[in-house]
Amino acid sequence: MAKLNHNFTLEAINSNIDKIDITPNDGSESRSLFDANPTLFTYGEHLFRDTVEAQITVSDTGAKFNGKSLTEGLPVVGTEDVSIKLHDSYSNTLELDLVVNKVSIPTSDTQKEIVILTMTSEEFIRNHQEIARVKKRYDGRISDHVKNILSENLKAKNIKDENIQETSNNYNFIGNRKKPLYILRWLSKKSFSNKDGKSGDTAGFVFYENRDGFNFKSLDSLFAQSPKEKFIYNDTPEGISVSSELQNVKISKFSIDNTLTANRKLSMGAYNTKLIAFDPFNCDYKEVVQSADEAKSGTTLSSKKLPKLNEKFTDVPTRTTYILRDTGTLPKGDVEEQLQLSDKEIFEPAKILNQATRRYNQLSLYSVDIEIGLDLSYKVGDTVEIELKSLNQQDDGERNKMVGGKYLVMSLRHTLLTKNAVTRLGLVRDSIGRKVESSGMVVGVA
Repeated sequence: MAKLNHNFTLEAINSNIDKIDITPNDGSESRSLFDANPTLFTYGEHLFRDTVEAQITVSDTGAKFNGKSLTEGLPVVGTEDVSIKLHDSYSNTLELDLVVNKVSIPTSDTQKEIVILTMTSEEFIRNHQEIARVKKRYDGRISDHVKNILSENLKAKNIKDENIQETSNNYNFIGNRKKPLYILRWLSKKSFSNKDGKSGDTAGFVFYENRDGFNFKSLDSLFAQSPKEKFIYNDTPEGISVSSELQNVKISKFSIDNTLTANRKLSMGAYNTKLIAFDPFNCDYKEVVQSADEAKSGTTLSSKKLPKLNEKFTDVPTRTTYILRDTGTLPKGDVEEQLQLSDKEIFEPAKILNQATRRYNQLSLYSVDIEIGLDLSYKVGDTVEIELKSLNQQDDGERNKMVGGKYLVMSLRHTLLTKNAVTRLGLVRDSIGRKVESSGMVVGVA
């Protein structure tokens, strides 16, 4: 989550917060953080972060805590339970049960104390407990391993079958006392999708948490979703007329992220990657080179058209990954059966890892940030569609084909200030244009 700007007005926080109660670690009765004069609240999700995170900033005068500050009078030292309930103007609600992970005091004097409480999911804290370490051997389907680790090691409260996509490949491993969240991210890179009971065309899974709980899903399945909403944005320069279709605008702020330079895209391996896999069993190695253009159909998400770079820079690999092949690793069965499988690989790096690495790096080739009024219905992993009018001198209603189209919500942040509440969405895609036209209705000004 981005750093907070502390130039806020010290008044009562936005009325969209219905409840924000904190329970002291001594088990005494919970207290409302409204007693500490909250001034700023944020809640964030990210596709490549393990858990959700929230922050609340209070301007505490000690009036409601026996003449002492919140941190001293309650007290607040970390790991306290916090229960939160929010609402928006669309009748959506968001209820959160989080744990205080960090207590910061940027300003303190004899009159007031500014306190920032950073809160995370309970599972994030439990991930650091020794008892949660992944130790045993796992055999079989990767998606089953994910459910098992979430349940047994992290004691996750909200595990839904529909949020854990079935993988088509198996993988045997021993946990080696690693942290469960690390293992879950590690497994996502080794997973292959399952479509209608058959192997999917592409690799690339992501593990993340959103308001619905923990998710383990392929990039393919996320982008296969119908757009949740269709946004029309109109910010055309003076002198450019606007058709009536583009008068309905819900996006209040719109920006295109151009921070990925050509050299950065190449170093990420977004267009051409090489994998070198060494086999310690046979003492040989295998090289696998894959370009985005050579990949199977369906390996792009938003359309079939990849951005075209100069071939003299993309005809050779620009990123190399080195791994150990797992020939003969952890075969199942008795001694004789294991000996028969000793020269077999249990994982196909050429088919899975190399492609997954390229797709992760390719995902953010096109990034857009938008700001809308507070809308609690969105979550990371949703897709949306954006329409922009093409920049031309004629009012012909032509759409911008470069920027417009379908995007994946990679990041989300709700920000509630004293007199304002907004939702910011970070949107990404890996290609240009559209695969299919959306049938979603145009949403007007909230």
